Amino acid sequence: LWVGSDGGLVVSTKPLSDYGIGERIAFSDSVGGRPLGGTSVRLNHLASHDDGIMWAVESDVGVVRYDLTDRIAEDSQIAGY
Repeated sequence: LWVGSDGGLVVSTKPLSDYGIGERIAFSDSVGGRPLGGTSVRLNHLASHDDGIMWAVESDVGVVRYDLTDRIAEDSQIAGY
């Protein structure tokens, strides 16, 4: 589960299907030891693709592409946005 917030982008530490009924979901601000965006990301500014790519619009940075294959975050900023 991906969540955009005023504090940045966070992700659940495991797939939702691995949580039990009523179990609290834990979130992390990094994937594979690599930090995710630390600037404000609104919910409607997130998009994911089946190939493991996550796109986020971060308020201070612009459009950021996260390659999440093998749960390792590799980010790249899109120039001009």
